[in-house]
Parts: sequence; structure tokens; C-alpha cells
Amino acid sequence: MSRYFTDRVTDHCDIINQPFPFTTRVYESSNKQFWSFASICKLVRPSVVLCILSFEAILNINMLKSRNPSTRVILWSQPRSRSTAFELSMASEPTFEVFHEPYVIVDLYGKDRKEPSIFPLLTTDNYAEVTQKLEMDFPGKSAIFVKDFAWGMRDSISILPSGYTHTFLIRDPEKSVISHYKVNKRSYKDLTPDLLTDLIHQCDMKTTLELYKYVTQELHQKPIIFDADDLVERPREVVEKYCAETGLPFKESMLHWEPGNTSFWNSRLSKPPFINFFADAISSSSFLSSTKPSGSPKGDEMFDIPEVIFDLIKSNKPIYEEMKKASFKYK
Repeated sequence: MSRYFTDRVTDHCDIINQPFPFTTRVYESSNKQFWSFASICKLVRPSVVLCILSFEAILNINMLKSRNPSTRVILWSQPRSRSTAFELSMASEPTFEVFHEPYVIVDLYGKDRKEPSIFPLLTTDNYAEVTQKLEMDFPGKSAIFVKDFAWGMRDSISILPSGYTHTFLIRDPEKSVISHYKVNKRSYKDLTPDLLTDLIHQCDMKTTLELYKYVTQELHQKPIIFDADDLVERPREVVEKYCAETGLPFKESMLHWEPGNTSFWNSRLSKPPFINFFADAISSSSFLSSTKPSGSPKGDEMFDIPEVIFDLIKSNKPIYEEMKKASFKYK
């Protein structure tokens, strides 16, 4: 085969943005027995091979046109890190398809949950089915946004949905862990040893670090990390930078949204005890810090915090500081 023909075929494959040779992968994916691209080149005229490639290029282009080219973003966080407020900020844009904690719901409230739970069954989906849903096309939507917790992916990182940019929201564990402990104390009459174990698991940042390393080292994605305190102190700067880094279109409504926009949530989450964990975020309309006095009716009194909670804060601190170094920098 002439050098000229080889160059033409390579150029053709570059045009359709597929590795050379494109035909080899197409034939293999059809589950039929075809000759390799190299064998075809040896047996037929160059003009015939170019016709084959042209036909496949047309098919590929039509396939790409039929697929919804939405920007897809996942936000991973820990409890009490203002992630729900950020989710509602993104949900203020009607052209976004938004998912609320789909993997956590499977982990805690699904039919295949890994351990016995006092919580009711909220979904019949399993991990693989959630991934399939997140990979679906959503015609008419400009973006897909998912908010979830890293601990919900325990031992399931290998089935992350494809096509997504992974981002991380962090918060100083001295604030997030204590806050999660307090809201659990308010939500349950008796914080049993099992509930305390669940609480520790949910706030443990080891899974967050594992997921972060997987995204950066295995998926080779740029780290996109921001801090909850920065979100409150400079919301416009943070949200605009987040949108620029992820490819999401920035909208003014992301800074001031209508409270209570949770129509896309599982309806059971709006009832006790679940609502206790989201009440403040659901009623919010911006990222401004709360001015609620410490003596509020809901109670912000000092609890007798067990030593195991302080141990968790201590173990989380180095992980937080490591991810903080890679987080957004501001002028």
C-alpha cells in the first residue's frame, strides 16, 4: 500500500476523532467475525477502503448527533458541607437535569443495601441501575448535575458513570462532623451505637480521598475542589469559577434561588426523620451564612460529644488539608 494512501486513511480517522484504525473497533463491537483493518487493506483497492471508512464516518457522525451532548458533572462531598444548598443552586437552572444523592439512597435505602438498616426501603434500584440512568440521554437538557456523598460509593468506585466531570466540595471537619453529630442527636430520640457507627462512616473522609485519587490518577481528570467556607464568603467568585472549570453555563439564579425547589427528590425525603437533615438548606435562597442566634427554638445547645467524634475529626483533618491544597485559589 502506498504511503500516500496510508496518510489519507490516517487523516480520515483524525477527522472523525477516532483512533486509527476506526474500523477495527466498529467491527469488534458488532459481535460478528470480521477481518481486521490491516487484512482489508492488503486484499482490496485503496478506493474501496476509503469508501468503507467514509460510510462508517457518516454513521459515526449521525450517532454523535443523536446523542445528547449535555455537560455532565458530579459533586462529591460529606454531610453538613453545604452541598445541598449548592445542589439547589444548580437546580435553579431549568435546563439542568439534577439528581439528589442517587448512590447514597441505594446504599442506605435500596434493596441491595450492604447491611441491615432501620430505614425504610426508598428505591428498588441497585448501583448498576443508577449508573445506567445517569448515562442516559436527557433531550432538551443542557447539563446533568449529580450531588452525592463519596461514602455512598463504598467498594463501588469501578462503576462510576462515564462521561462525567467529578468535582469535590470539602469543609473543615471540626465544623462538618460536629454539625452532623448535632443534627443526628436532634433527629433521633436515642442515638444508638448502630446510628453512631453509621454517622462515623458517613463523615469519614477516607472514601472521599480514595475517590479523589481515583479521579485524578486513574481517570486523569483535573482536580476541581472548593471549600464550603469560601462558598459562603465569596459565592459569586466560587460559583463562576466552578462553572468555568466544569463547562456549566453560569446563571444569576445560582446565587439567589427560590427556596423549596426539591420536586426532583424522592418524596419520602421530605418527611421525618430525613427532613431534619435538609430543612435549613431547603429553606435557603442563597449562600449567605445563617444569622440564626444560638438560642434558636431548634436548639443549638452544647451536647455531650463522645470521644469517638473527636477521634474522627482528628483522622479527617490531614485529608481535608491535603485536598484543601488542591482546591480553588482566589485573588
